[in-house]
Amino acid sequence: MEFRLLSKYDDLFTDVLLDALHLWFPTIKMNADHRHPRVPCARVLEIIQKNLLATERINDAVRELLDIDYFKHYLSTKTIKQQQEFVQHMKRYLCM
Repeated sequence: MEFRLLSKYDDLFTDVLLDALHLWFPTIKMNADHRHPRVPCARVLEIIQKNLLATERINDAVRELLDIDYFKHYLSTKTIKQQQEFVQHMKRYLCM
């Protein structure tokens, strides 16, 4: 994966999966052009609680997160390889 894409994915995941879910400090973003995504925090938290904390079903969590409109639109501009790398990186975050 290219560093440019890795850093964009990383900024997105720290924003959605850490900062927005009540982390007590904002994480530093690598990209100056990063914009806060419009992702429903309550929905993300519900998906994590249902699929990861209760049952450890990471693939179900990924599938449900990718059903969120923001992620659908974001991935529609990516190649198949980039989409696969995105999902792989999302899984890394969810496993943490």
